[in-house]
Amino acid sequence: MTDQAGAKKFLEFLPLGGADEVGRSCYLVGDGERYVMLDCGTSPKKDQIPNFEPLKGKKLLAVLITHSHRDHIGALPWLLEKNKNLKIFSTPLTKELSYIILKDAVRVRRRRGEPSPPLPPENVWETREYGEAFQIDDGISAVFRDAGHIPGSAQIVLNWDGATILYTGDICTFDTRMGGNFEKWEEADVVISESTYGAEFSRPDATTSIISAENSLIEEMKNVLQQKGRILIPVFATGRAQEIMYVIASAMREGKLPRVPCYSIGMMNHMLDVIGKDPAYREKVATIWECFTRIDFPRGVDANPEADERFRKIRDSKKPSIFVATPGTLQEGASSNLAIKIFDEKRSAIFIVGYQDEDWPGWHLWKMEEGGKFRIGESELTVKCRVKKFEIRGHAHPKHIIENIKRARPKLVLFVHGDPKARHQMHRYSRLEIKKCRFLSHLGETRVRFKVRTGKYDLSPLPGAPPTES
Repeated sequence: MTDQAGAKKFLEFLPLGGADEVGRSCYLVGDGERYVMLDCGTSPKKDQIPNFEPLKGKKLLAVLITHSHRDHIGALPWLLEKNKNLKIFSTPLTKELSYIILKDAVRVRRRRGEPSPPLPPENVWETREYGEAFQIDDGISAVFRDAGHIPGSAQIVLNWDGATILYTGDICTFDTRMGGNFEKWEEADVVISESTYGAEFSRPDATTSIISAENSLIEEMKNVLQQKGRILIPVFATGRAQEIMYVIASAMREGKLPRVPCYSIGMMNHMLDVIGKDPAYREKVATIWECFTRIDFPRGVDANPEADERFRKIRDSKKPSIFVATPGTLQEGASSNLAIKIFDEKRSAIFIVGYQDEDWPGWHLWKMEEGGKFRIGESELTVKCRVKKFEIRGHAHPKHIIENIKRARPKLVLFVHGDPKARHQMHRYSRLEIKKCRFLSHLGETRVRFKVRTGKYDLSPLPGAPPTES
């Protein structure tokens, strides 16, 4: 790490995916000889894996995982296929949740006739608690800090021969019902930060905003149920699913919602089984199950829920009820199957929560005019029910990210995990508020070589992809 003059050599940051998109998070940090990977995800759009071409000829020591969302873990089978003894590190809860997600992804790909490597062997996946420092190699150690995003999620603080590199993963800096307790940043030389909602500086404070969104959701649900309608909330299996279910269960317990049948349909049930074993979440999960009836599909039926008699019965019933169902994209599975029925019910509603990508059916449904046509598979259906989106989020407000950058006082900040507008706005506002720091936000697949002491950097294209404008 030191040249003949005694000055610090360059460290390298190599984004293999996720630098210019929400998804496919996968980054290398190294010194030219040894490298550590931070996350290893797939794209939520097309299940695209990272560009592993730059790994050739490099000594990869380990992969550190921040949390169990597919865009941070989904490519692990491909990575481990060619690096069979590579060590994986995460928190214990992230490991358990990740295996549920990965097993489901393998089933889906095989059902579609797509190639799928086997799951990573459990014996190479080690776990560490928050705050428990661990050695990766000589002069290289790491520690997990609570990210507050979903149960088990972590920020990674990497120490490399005395240099401190903070990788945020996905962070939620405000209190949520089922998140963790975000740990504010300490001093770091380099910060690699998410920027998911970086374009929304004008939005209200995140805590105020999420409380308002929850209250609005409950009020809208109450109105639908009083009109004898049904409600579908499409969700992803981890994070917002548990959050929404707890909000609904709490509202029923407090008399803010009428008591109607509530159904939890899909993979989030298995997630709740795991989360509920953790003492921090046990009471909240118990509250959820007081309200919700779980619908689990036998293996192989989840792609075609119509094959399940119990599901068909509740789907075809016209009684007021609430369905929280996967997937959140509305691409297939239970949520899509339910939506087809509910589209035709004027008194009913589909409420969308959390992030929606422009390529997903859920985004197009949200943006659709009342009475518009919606395509699912080969069918084009008229949407008569009400559709509304509620911003119940699990990512940091951009102002909170800037506050933490000020606290960390880094020499260099790399903004990743955001669309172009989000990263541009994070870059712009950060430069206005923070001096004596360098910022990069348009990386594409470009190698960043930087000096820890000064933050000075140079850029070069990675093998397998041209650089984007920087």
